[in-house]
Amino acid sequence: MIRRLALLLLLAACHDEPSRGGQKQAPPKAPATKGPDRVTYDHILIAFKGSYQRIESFRSQEEARRLAYSILDRLRSGADFEVLKQEYSDDRDPNSGVALGPYVALNDGAKRKRIDELRRHTYHPLMAHVIFNLKVHEVKMADWHAKDCPLGWHIVKRLE
Repeated sequence: MIRRLALLLLLAACHDEPSRGGQKQAPPKAPATKGPDRVTYDHILIAFKGSYQRIESFRSQEEARRLAYSILDRLRSGADFEVLKQEYSDDRDPNSGVALGPYVALNDGAKRKRIDELRRHTYHPLMAHVIFNLKVHEVKMADWHAKDCPLGWHIVKRLE
């Protein structure tokens, strides 16, 4: 019994990645349909070398984490989201180089209104959790996690 408990604690510790404050961020346990039917959001993706195949990032993982939290702090101090997105986001059109977004996320079970709406279950779990738990105009971070948010750090802003 003690061995099993120790193994479960070890697996849990290995699964969670530390967030900014050194605390662990676990994948959400909420049901997949929690939240509104539809969310319009934008994001700034801060990737690092090896995290996102569409780009060849020059940043280390630690440099990406520091940059992402620096941008989040600037946004919370009143900086313009669109300006920072165009300057820093690694989610870009491969032809034009323009930062992509905004996006519409559709909760599972909701009826699609537009073809470009992506269903909740197609998102990585931590990203979906952040998107569907934001208030309008709120900005939050979806921390990088090897399994549940593998592309990098996402600074997400809910628009509608």
